[in-house]
Amino acid sequence: MKGKKCIRTKKSLKAVRFEYKNCTSVQTYKPRYCGFCNDGRCCTPHNTKTIQVEFRCPQGKVLKKPMMLINTCVCHNNCPQSNNAFFQPLDPTSSEAKI
Repeated sequence: MKGKKCIRTKKSLKAVRFEYKNCTSVQTYKPRYCGFCNDGRCCTPHNTKTIQVEFRCPQGKVLKKPMMLINTCVCHNNCPQSNNAFFQPLDPTSSEAKI
């Protein structure tokens, strides 16, 4: 049905490293972001998974933090204050995603 889906779930084209308190993820990831709905409703995560991400810190310390990754997005009228929370235009010059 037209208008039921988000225009596109955007997937990062480039693998990125996540950053957390001056630490950088050991692995690179291609996270998905929610796009926009073609009928003005909000497009937010619908199906997500939580993964354990390992971060390497400056003094050689290693941290493990759970992170939510988006699998699919959905359109609805119950909009958060800012729909930008789930949509981040990717900066093609950066290979890091700040969290």
